[in-house]
Amino acid sequence: MHTPCTHPRPRVPDYWGVSSNAPNKRSDLQAEEGIVVIRNVLDAVEKVFVSDVARGCKLSVGKVLQDFGQGGLKVGAAAVSAGMADKVKSYSMATNALQLALRSPSPARVGIIKGSAPCGSFARSAEPGTPEPSKP
Repeated sequence: MHTPCTHPRPRVPDYWGVSSNAPNKRSDLQAEEGIVVIRNVLDAVEKVFVSDVARGCKLSVGKVLQDFGQGGLKVGAAAVSAGMADKVKSYSMATNALQLALRSPSPARVGIIKGSAPCGSFARSAEPGTPEPSKP
């Protein structure tokens, strides 16, 4: 049986070294300047992500920014209502549909094999005969 250590361990100081050409590699999050450096990186990543989601969903960037949770989560029917997903499926239904799509690469299913497009293209493409749902 494992008995946890009851005596406190001494604090080991953190030492970080960066070259003089890379001062932003270890931004000080206690200082406003450090927060700005990190926020600028996060904003740039967000811009790429939102643009990719908008393109995959065939929606405007503005629609994604306004209706897709603003960084929060929407689950199930709420995600479908917002246009983030096409339908709600169980895990087993989704994996079965993906297996079917991978065995039969028809033109309607090529997007699944090539990569991932957001907004439920998997669920929409994997069922033969299902019409494309309209987006808001």
